Amino acid sequence: MAQVVGFPGIPAGGRPARLALAAAILVAAPLIPPLVAPGIGWNGAQAAESAPVASPRATVVLASEMAAVAPGQSFRLMLRQRLAPGWHTYWTNPGDAGQPPELALDLPAGASAGPLRFPAPERIPFGPLVNFGYEGRADFPLTVTVPGDLAPGQVFTVQGSGNWLVCEKVCIPEEGSFRLDLPVEAKPRPDAVLSAAFAEAEAALPRPSPWAARAGFDGPRGAIALDGAELGPGAVKQAFFFPAEWGAVDNAAPQPLSLRDGGLVLGLSRGQGDAPKERLEGVVAITDAAGTRAAYTVSAAIGPVPVAAEGVPVGAAAPAAGGATPRAAVPGIGPLQTAPWAMLWAALGGLLLNLMPCVFPILAMKAIGLARLSGEARRRVRVHAASYCAGVVLSFLVLGGG
Repeated sequence: MAQVVGFPGIPAGGRPARLALAAAILVAAPLIPPLVAPGIGWNGAQAAESAPVASPRATVVLASEMAAVAPGQSFRLMLRQRLAPGWHTYWTNPGDAGQPPELALDLPAGASAGPLRFPAPERIPFGPLVNFGYEGRADFPLTVTVPGDLAPGQVFTVQGSGNWLVCEKVCIPEEGSFRLDLPVEAKPRPDAVLSAAFAEAEAALPRPSPWAARAGFDGPRGAIALDGAELGPGAVKQAFFFPAEWGAVDNAAPQPLSLRDGGLVLGLSRGQGDAPKERLEGVVAITDAAGTRAAYTVSAAIGPVPVAAEGVPVGAAAPAAGGATPRAAVPGIGPLQTAPWAMLWAALGGLLLNLMPCVFPILAMKAIGLARLSGEARRRVRVHAASYCAGVVLSFLVLGGG
């Protein structure tokens, strides 16, 4: 029984950065070496691990917390990734560009599997973009239930196929197949070697927030607040909100932190997607005064914009002397953003984009195609060039309208 337990790579909706990433993948795919090169960070598979799928960029295995399973019992599997220095992979919401890993399992009849669970991500700057994901390593546990009609002495076979995207200066899609043959016994038998790895992976997962959450937006500005006595000044050093859905907030914008007795407030900037109407969901990662980081899933009710101390909206200027309140500064809006300056910066950005590894090869291929038409009639060359330009302009008009 095939069962997909990952996340869709490109959700519906306008995502221009994802489309550009797809183009980069198409260019890079013919250059990808077979996944048989020495791997990263593994010293051979354990008894309850599949054979590793290895490339110079990543090594991936499917592991079981149980060396033997029992009829009708649930246990955990884990997709484990080890990444070469400089390479990263992605969270459920990969940010401005990317794709989270997927795993499709083929289980015996009567068995079932839950979704991959993702640890709290990190912010990963990627040129002008900000992605959400993992560097170095990432472990994604999931729960599998064994059918109750299996008998001791049989074998519970798990087969799976996965795909994941790894990025450094370019992004490369990888894939592989996994197989685990787990004996069925009267009682489940944990794998002694892997038990610590599963405990560590479980501890890295975001936990449900014990605090009430609320959020709101007013034009381009917004904020999310957590209310709890444990979150006051002196208890929190840093905090960051990772939205569950792309476009809810601007991933690259700063999130100014305001602490008050009884909670914290994080300033947000509106993203390119639709504003959340009822709830803003995601993960808040909090670093305490001792430097310990913990992550919490939040579902904030949408209402008035939460304010910092003394009624000043997060991200706004403090009241000026004499009672006058200056206009709040909106991130990204400055005196140089007149139409001529905007056009100049857009042109420079376009030139820079054309030199990126994911775009320049496409331009080179097009230039070669035009060169091959050098002996053709001038009218045909003009029609070909005009069609190419019209296609580019139309594509960007469609993307801009999405």
